[in-house]
Amino acid sequence: MKLKSLVLSVALISGLSAYDISKNQTLEGYLKIHAESDTESDAGFSMASFGLKYRHSINEFTFNAAAIANFKISEEKDAYDDDANKFGVREFNIEYVKDKFSAIIGRQELDFAWIGDYHDAVMLGYKNGYDVKLGVSRGKIVLDDDAPLEDYERIKDKDGKNSSLYFGDLKLKKESLKLNPYLFGVKDKFLGYGIIAQFEKKKFKVLGHYARSDEEAGDDGWIYQIEGGYSAFADLKFGYIQTSKDGIGSLADYGDNINPLEEGNLVYEADAKTFYIGAEKEIKKFKLGAMYGKTDTDNLDEDEINFNLTYAYNDNLEFEFIYSRTDNDNEKTNNFKGSVTYSF
Repeated sequence: MKLKSLVLSVALISGLSAYDISKNQTLEGYLKIHAESDTESDAGFSMASFGLKYRHSINEFTFNAAAIANFKISEEKDAYDDDANKFGVREFNIEYVKDKFSAIIGRQELDFAWIGDYHDAVMLGYKNGYDVKLGVSRGKIVLDDDAPLEDYERIKDKDGKNSSLYFGDLKLKKESLKLNPYLFGVKDKFLGYGIIAQFEKKKFKVLGHYARSDEEAGDDGWIYQIEGGYSAFADLKFGYIQTSKDGIGSLADYGDNINPLEEGNLVYEADAKTFYIGAEKEIKKFKLGAMYGKTDTDNLDEDEINFNLTYAYNDNLEFEFIYSRTDNDNEKTNNFKGSVTYSF
């Protein structure tokens, strides 16, 4: 698939810019054209994504509303789900912030080690030299701007009955050391917990992460990650991830921020051992990145190569290109992805 559609319609919106509706109200948005193609299978698609976010603040209260609309432009070999929703609500919440305390209720984006995407949730926060978050979610939805929109998923227990996801997250910082213990779980399904430790001194950085899932039904699981980094002419990093012989349980059911690879198909499989090394460099308006990863399991091994290039033309217009190649005994993929985004 050719990526000519990436520049479609950009000229039509080049006159837009960010603005305040009034003193206490803001409106921002974006238009994105995205295309991707796998030259091994000849499957691919192109699409447009449009998003808006509105904020209205009164004293300590803020109302947030954000929506997204995705539309297919073209596809090859049924690579795009034509039955997917074309519109989704990313945020619809009330936020309260007073001194060190915060609270937010409603549809909101969550960003923790194993919890991501958009949730119907209540979250409380407190900052006082440390940052603690406590919350509960009743359901989540994945609304990405480079893929068909997914359906809303209610949180379920092990028997498929409606339940809730409870979570707690604590971030501590002492000079060069950062600690992030956390726990989360669903009643009658699992309890997950872990800790991230990061030490950073001048150009060096070391990270360690361990997480475990105690399951009500099925095998318990765990995962650990060790990563080192060095910043010189470029930001270099290398790491190792390993899972238990029974996998990682329910840890990745609600999102993750650990898998370092673009595809990373086997990283969370049972008894998976992943080694990766990469580099990232910024040169004026360009950001370049490259990574190699290899995952070994009892049944299958996979090599993966990633390259990415981002060019920020100005504060509003950005171009991105991503290449990923995977190779295992069962299949090979050769993915090209490109996008152009205009933000206002």
